[in-house]
Amino acid sequence: MKETADGLHDMYATLAHGWKRSGSLIAVTFSASFHRFSSDRLALHYGDELDLLASARIDRFLVSARFAHYRADKFATDTDKFWLQIDWSL
Repeated sequence: MKETADGLHDMYATLAHGWKRSGSLIAVTFSASFHRFSSDRLALHYGDELDLLASARIDRFLVSARFAHYRADKFATDTDKFWLQIDWSL
């Protein structure tokens, strides 16, 4: 989010679940977070965001897929983002 002179209040909730092992996958995790953005000083509603995450470890690799959906409420613009990430460890 871009900065605002009225401050930013982020009220959020997260649900997550994980397994230690699922077949050849280790440490499988799914989570969803919902954010409600508003101003600190005034009763302005900036928008809502939904974040989704799925990740799993395969041998030395941690693979994750993420999705973020921001719905602007007369502030900034609606934004959707999706990305994949692969981390490798020694």
